[in-house]
Amino acid sequence: MLERWYKMNITDVRLRKVGEEGKLKAIASVTFDDEFVVHDIKVIEGEKGLFIAMPSKKAVDGEYRDIAHPINQSARENLQSAVLKAYYDADDAEELSEIAISSSKSFEQLVGTQPKVAMLSYSTYGSAHSASTEKVIEATKLVKEKEPNLLVDGELQLDAAIIPEVAEFKAKGSPLKGQANVLVFPDLGA
Repeated sequence: MLERWYKMNITDVRLRKVGEEGKLKAIASVTFDDEFVVHDIKVIEGEKGLFIAMPSKKAVDGEYRDIAHPINQSARENLQSAVLKAYYDADDAEELSEIAISSSKSFEQLVGTQPKVAMLSYSTYGSAHSASTEKVIEATKLVKEKEPNLLVDGELQLDAAIIPEVAEFKAKGSPLKGQANVLVFPDLGA
């Protein structure tokens, strides 16, 4: 019998929302220990809320069988929790983009100068990777799509956003050049 000595940790969750219609809400890929990935985990809306469905294939008897799945309840709960957190964080990116746009408009009205918006994070240009940094990157992309003339950049650490010398080193090529005047914090950890 094999000795249980190793527990796999979820190190990344990538999620693609598929729309508001129907029960299928998103499809996720989950990476374990930066070494193993499971694709096509579905986020489904059921009668009691959201849940995940593992990737499956149709057997010859017409039944669907999971291709891969957790073998105990705690692993299943951990996996579902991570995927659903990524699902809700995707909504947060939309909300964060709206906060950035609204803040930039308020700044321009109050101060009368061009807003230079920094989407803050504990990471600058991928120096760290997590669901939080992905949220900031996605929110920055959404701001640029919605307001293409707005001067915005992210993800940036505070020093790279407001100190030109640091920006030259950490965020070379940033359109803000360390001169941000509107700072958007995604959460208290930024």
